[in-house]
Amino acid sequence: MPRILVADPLAEDGLERLRRAGEVTVVSKLDEAELIKRIPEFDALVVRSETRVTARVLEAGRKLRVVGRAGVGVDNIDVPAANPGRQRPARQHRRGRRAHDRPARLPGPLDSAGGRFGEAR
Repeated sequence: MPRILVADPLAEDGLERLRRAGEVTVVSKLDEAELIKRIPEFDALVVRSETRVTARVLEAGRKLRVVGRAGVGVDNIDVPAANPGRQRPARQHRRGRRAHDRPARLPGPLDSAGGRFGEAR
């Protein structure tokens, strides 16, 4: 079962959908250093607009297969670091990681979460 780190507030209905897809850990207000310490054990990272997903965070996330933003855009995600050699998000990284900017769904095994993530709290 995939381990999913939710690093920004999500509505309970969105969290429940993610829980059907994997083991969910919810945290908030982590600075970059704290996120780097926590991320190595997770397969997926879900953020909204508070958390910045930097190249250092992505490098520490050795098991990450997906980075999803529950919202529009990826301005808080270092897309080139998540997708080396690609210009657009939602492309497969050579190590299997994706940066995804679709608010409605996550790709791959997390797609079973389906639907919307719910409104921000």
